[in-house]
Amino acid sequence: MSALLGAYALTRAANPASSPPESHRATVDSADATTADDPSPLGELGEPSSRETPLGLTLPDGSWLPDPLANAITAAASVVWQQRRRDYQPDPDGRTRHLGLEPLPPTVSAVSAAADATTDPSSDVRSGTLFTPRELPAGATGMTGPGAADAVRGVIVSLFLDPDGSDTVVSTRETLEALLIPAVDASTIRTLDQFPTLAGVDELAAMNGYAGGLTLVALAPSDPESRRRLRDLLTATGAVAVLLGQWDRDRTWHVDTDGHVYPDQVDNGLIGRLCTLKPQATADLLRLAAVARGTAPEHARTAPTIRYTPPPRPGSSDAQLRLRILGKPELLHESDRITVRRAAAWPLLVYLAQHPHGATTAQLAAVIWPGERTHATRDRLYTTVSELRRNTAIGGTQPVVERDGDHYRLHPATDVDVWHLMDAIDRAARATTEQGRITAWTAVTSLYQGELAEGHRWPWIQPHRERLRRAAIDSYVGLADHAGPTTALQLLQRAAAVDPLNVYLPDRIAAVQAS
Repeated sequence: MSALLGAYALTRAANPASSPPESHRATVDSADATTADDPSPLGELGEPSSRETPLGLTLPDGSWLPDPLANAITAAASVVWQQRRRDYQPDPDGRTRHLGLEPLPPTVSAVSAAADATTDPSSDVRSGTLFTPRELPAGATGMTGPGAADAVRGVIVSLFLDPDGSDTVVSTRETLEALLIPAVDASTIRTLDQFPTLAGVDELAAMNGYAGGLTLVALAPSDPESRRRLRDLLTATGAVAVLLGQWDRDRTWHVDTDGHVYPDQVDNGLIGRLCTLKPQATADLLRLAAVARGTAPEHARTAPTIRYTPPPRPGSSDAQLRLRILGKPELLHESDRITVRRAAAWPLLVYLAQHPHGATTAQLAAVIWPGERTHATRDRLYTTVSELRRNTAIGGTQPVVERDGDHYRLHPATDVDVWHLMDAIDRAARATTEQGRITAWTAVTSLYQGELAEGHRWPWIQPHRERLRRAAIDSYVGLADHAGPTTALQLLQRAAAVDPLNVYLPDRIAAVQAS
């Protein structure tokens, strides 16, 4: 897999833009076309084998990702959470339970949510096959047009997230600045060669032993000497170069804002479509890839962004409305199951259960429909809440959701299973005696009836799900620490059943068996 950039700060003082900064436009827009008797707009690619419209996702910022890249993003996100589960070291006192559970970047959530949708958000019907960076011809290809910078960013991310790739990507500081990609610490990246200017890349001519391909991403040089040296470099290394700006006429592509690619002579027709990414989406996805590959430490000692918020009081066990979200979710009126019809209703209920003091319209819209603008989802939220209130106001029962202006919360009289669990977790954290902790740990293990909202894949749920899972594991381990060998073994085996991915628990079980 290619690795260009690693973890870095996602905030910038200036607003990102898809075009290069003013100081670089002379380089990007410079023309140095050579005359060819028979220019081949496809370089060495030949005619595309398919003219079908490539499927993909259009994000609210205008970025377009083909399905293979969207799938790679969701797979990388899954890998991150699996790694976090695998590496967790149980702590019955709960001091480290919240660490390393930072939500993934917003673009990742938007892609994951869109990838789970049943319809393709992209409505463009122009023909054109998808082009991936691996299909670019050897040598240099220049990219111009309003979508050129977005397409170059798409090339970088596509290589970095390619699950089957082992390419080394080479770039320069000035190129990354032109693309508005934040500077990075090269010490966190295993396969990054980064040079202050393109002239320094000449050092590659003496290098060899690359496990995979070599891709150079750079601003197209305008002076003849730099262009000659670049050609010599590409010939010596067999590398592929993606250049932002004009190159030879038969090796320059014009890129529309949506990624559709034409030869520099536009009348020769559409070539295909490239992934296009805006600066912030690029930053988010490169951070995901670095974390998934383990090239960027997650700063395990940073303060948690979300903590438990125990409800004012758990709902009464004789309440008429019962919300069960540990394991497969269900909503009950006394013993009768209430049918929840709208897809947005379950994430709404589960999120409010995790935030007993409520949430605003904007907060709910951001988690249920990540990446979409609040004004576009407000009516959907109102409709979802109205239907829930109507369906749960049975025989004078208070509706499951309360609304106070722009603020929503679950009705406090609702019996919510996770509130009882959160209350037991809080009691374990506040216990001052050994017996008090044992009593609370026992309650936690009894109340934990399965992972939060089992079977659902909402991107926002993972930190909440893993905190509860960790609390259950911590409680089993705490009880095992105060039990004899036979009972300790049984408790640790139950903990391993809560999370079969965790590697600490099998080692601890083996140690008890060997004692």
